Amino acid sequence: MKKDLTFSRSVKEELSAIRVRDSEVARAELAGITACRSSGNSTGGTFLVTSEPHLARRFLYLSKLIPGGSRENRVSLSRPSGSRKQPPRISVSVTVRSGLQEPDLSRRESRRAFLRGAFIARGSMSTPSSGSHLEIVFESRKQADRVSSLIRMEGLSPGVLKRRGEWVVYLKKGDEIVEFLKLVGACRGVMEYEDQRARRNLRGTVNRLVNMDGANLSRSVEASLRQIDEIRIIDELLGIDRLPAALREIARARLENPELTLEELGAALGRPVSKSAVNHRLRRLSKLAKHLLEMSEVRRM
Repeated sequence: MKKDLTFSRSVKEELSAIRVRDSEVARAELAGITACRSSGNSTGGTFLVTSEPHLARRFLYLSKLIPGGSRENRVSLSRPSGSRKQPPRISVSVTVRSGLQEPDLSRRESRRAFLRGAFIARGSMSTPSSGSHLEIVFESRKQADRVSSLIRMEGLSPGVLKRRGEWVVYLKKGDEIVEFLKLVGACRGVMEYEDQRARRNLRGTVNRLVNMDGANLSRSVEASLRQIDEIRIIDELLGIDRLPAALREIARARLENPELTLEELGAALGRPVSKSAVNHRLRRLSKLAKHLLEMSEVRRM
């Protein structure tokens, strides 16, 4: 499965910007990072070598939240010998006087943080347009099995395989990938993934509707894609179940029937309504989605 490095990087950068206020959660996420990346001890400290700036920043940020962590961190850059094209390696060394103790993963919040750290460190995924696939790579089978077990505790069904001397924990179902992204806190990643998945599914439906007029089809497709995207935003930031009954019904109907026209959508409801009524409800959903997105961005500032 071809990975989308740009999409993966975007999700990792979003996760790396999440603020942590609990030292145990920070310890769990840091443990997730070190479970995937080569790290070790140097003069009483813990170090990490990476070519990814967001990972280096996250490593430093989390280390400062752990009791016993020193503020005297060291960062250095080096480039592989004989290569000017490869990105420089970032060596990060932090001092944790009490050591990187094992986190308490009996807490769900700590388990989520551990998985977040693992994905930031060595996770990747494809976009729905090229197939459903998310994976995290480990150097040891023990750590891979551990993370697989943590993911199963959340009701998901990961697989484990060996590839080129390393162990890979992966998810192949689109719905499970969405749940994993929600689990680790990638809200924007979920919306982007769901949007692309809806577009792929709708294009598949469109390809079967060969007798429809081309111009009308294009307009219908774009409108339906926009409506589905807006409903996904509402579901993520508010929850469809919290909508008034009329809006909840039309939102679910549109998600389940992306190919229907407004007139057909109205006829498919429990109590059929007119095309204008359907359009009015969808406009209300559109305004709500924009409002929720604006409020979400304000809270993140």
